[in-house]
Amino acid sequence: MTPVQATAARCLAKVLRLPAAHADALDPQADLFTDHAMTSLDMVLFMTSVCEACDVPLTQLDENDLAEVKTLRDVVQLLDRKQLEMEKDHALEQAR
Repeated sequence: MTPVQATAARCLAKVLRLPAAHADALDPQADLFTDHAMTSLDMVLFMTSVCEACDVPLTQLDENDLAEVKTLRDVVQLLDRKQLEMEKDHALEQAR
């Protein structure tokens, strides 16, 4: 499990009010809304928490990004992509 996967699972477990020990058992393919019965407020809390924990500012996400997020795996892929974009942007700024 990657650091982003572990962090996202811990944040999800917290929002779902599950013991931290259950984070590793969360199915990354489970639908956040259907299988976990998350509300839109739960999703806001989850995304805020996981973005903060992964050092990805919420401002890096747009409504299209959020519309595509249905599973824990989707969240991890989104955060991985955003971290990579931020690293590339930082490298470009350093090169100037």
